[in-house]
Amino acid sequence: MINPKIQRLVESSKFQNFIMGLIVLNGITMGFETSKSFSLEYGTFLHFSILL
Repeated sequence: MINPKIQRLVESSKFQNFIMGLIVLNGITMGFETSKSFSLEYGTFLHFSILL
């Protein structure tokens, strides 16, 4: 059984939008990493942002 508080949190639109935003941000970051010129220019920032 799932705790009702956790179930309400996970089913809330704010939580789902937050998770969707993280997924989109991750996809954008991965896309930037495939560009050699962008990766050379901003690679340090991208690797630092992954650690967050």
